[in-house]
Order: sequence, then C-alpha cells, then structure tokens
Amino acid sequence: MRTLRVPRQRDYLSSSRAAFALSIVFLMVMIPACVIEAHATQLGTAASLAVQNPGEIPVADAGPDQRVSAWHTAVFDGSGSTDDIGVVNYTWTFVYDSENQTLYGIRPDFKFYTPGTYVVKLNVTDADGNYNTDIMTIVVEKNFLMKYWTALLFGALIIVILAQLIVTMRKKKFVSPKVVATYGVLGALTAAITMATYVPFAPTKGYFNVGDSMVFFSALAFGWRTAGICGGFGSAAADILLGSGFFAPLTLVAKGSEGLVCGAISKMGGGRKWAIIVGVAAGGMCMVFSYFFGELLLLNVGIGAALLEAVGNIFQVVIGGTIGILLSHSVKRAYPALMKA
Repeated sequence: MRTLRVPRQRDYLSSSRAAFALSIVFLMVMIPACVIEAHATQLGTAASLAVQNPGEIPVADAGPDQRVSAWHTAVFDGSGSTDDIGVVNYTWTFVYDSENQTLYGIRPDFKFYTPGTYVVKLNVTDADGNYNTDIMTIVVEKNFLMKYWTALLFGALIIVILAQLIVTMRKKKFVSPKVVATYGVLGALTAAITMATYVPFAPTKGYFNVGDSMVFFSALAFGWRTAGICGGFGSAAADILLGSGFFAPLTLVAKGSEGLVCGAISKMGGGRKWAIIVGVAAGGMCMVFSYFFGELLLLNVGIGAALLEAVGNIFQVVIGGTIGILLSHSVKRAYPALMKA
C-alpha cells in the first residue's frame, strides 16, 4: 500500500517565515516608490500651473453703478483695476436694444437713448494672460420730453381750443364746418406726407421729410392760423405714429411756428412774390432754429449732430418751400372759391 507523507511542522514554519520576509521586502520597495511618484506628480502639476499662470490674477474694478438720463453719455471707468505686472486689456460688454455691445479701453463711453437697466461686464487681462471680471449697473432714466410729452401736447391743444373759442366769441359766430373740415384734411395730409417721405437721420434720431411742403401750402393758401394749427399738430401726429412721441412737443413748436410766420408775412405783403419768398425763408428759419436749440438743450445731441441736422432742415425748407409755393399757386388758380372762408 502507498502511504501519505505528512509534512512536518518545521516545514510550515519555514514557509511562513519566507512569505513574511518577502512581504516586508515588497512593502519596503513599493512604499517609497509610490511616495516618489506622488511627489513627482505634484511637482509636475505645480509646474504646469506655474506655466499657465506665472503671475497674480488681476483685480477687476468696473467702478460704481450709474444713473443717467436718456440721450446722455455714460462714461465707464476701469482705472480702479490693478495687477502686479499691469493690465493690458479692458473689455466692456453689455446688451443694448437686443444687440451685444463691446467697448475697449480704460474709460470708454456710450450714449444711451433707450431707458432701462443695463448690466455691464468688465474683463481685464494682464500681460501673462491672467484675467478677472467685474460688473456694474447703469440705470437709464427718461428725460424731460419722454416724461412729459403727452402733458405738453395736451396743454398745447387746450390753449389752441381756448384761443379759437375766444376769437369766435369776439366775432359772435361759431366755427364753420368748412373750417373744421379744412383743419382736419390739412392736418391729416401733413402727417401722411411726413410719414410717406420718412428718411432716418442717425446722429439725432430725427428724420428727413417733405412734410414742410404741406405746412407752406397751408400757410400760403389758407393763412397763418390754419398753417400754425395744421402744420404743428399734423407734424406732431406723424412723430407719434412713427414711434417718436417724445419729439412731438418740439415738432409742434418748430412746424407750428414755421407755418404761422410764413402765413403772417405772406398776408402782410399782400401775397406778392417777395412776401411769399420772405415768408417761406423766415418760417423755415423758425423751424431750423427750433429744432437746433431744442435738440441741443433738451436732448443733448451735441453741437456737431445739431449742426448736421440744421443743414438737413435747411434742405427741407428749400424743397418743401418750393413745392408749397407751386402747389398753392396752382390750387388758387384752379379753385379760387376754395380759398374763401
């Protein structure tokens, strides 16, 4: 029979001791290796970070929040930003009228026409490529005309109605339906022609038009009162319908005075050629100066933009005056009875 050999206890002990010794050797080798590898990885990461950001991160300062009136210029100020080696780029971004706006420089400026609240972000970058950001808020408030244009127009309308009532009471007669119809038709024609010939003028947010032709026609064909009322309110109505209602009080004064002065001088000169020409020129200058000083003082458009629009308004007077003179002459000859009140 075959017999099994039972290992002696001394053999098991010697095997255990050998395994234990091998484990100790393994740990003595692997632990230092892991420590060295971790340290090398840490040094590599630090070196990598040092290459990406060798200097300090700049401190961005967009300045305090601001409040400005519409049609005024806001000046941004990033001079409070600092860095150990110096800021080399200032970039300002914000959304205005649904469009992204980007400005550059330490103190850029921007003219706000639309009231609202705008969040402006400043990004500053130094020579090493490090950057930081800061935000500031600009609140754009409505200006005087934007706040009160409806009250100004309503007040002007009340004054005209009261003046007309006083005149009719002195004459002891009511305003005839013909006069009312004339006012309505001429006012509507003035507004319609103004809107039909609308050409925007970006520097002042105004526009070129030949609505002056109807103002001068009303003055030369129907008199100063009709021209003052129809020219002023008809042109103001065009501003409202075109979405520039806050311009309406200024337009009322400019176009109303244009028609009133032209009609008055033409009447004083008996409708003679020199009186017509002088009336158109004087009335036109009333319009030009009304817009010039109104936009300069009330809307803060700047002297340059105001002068540019003044040149455009002079062309309007020349074109509108020529059309108005020719049209009034033709209508007077063709329908003389129409001119009689």
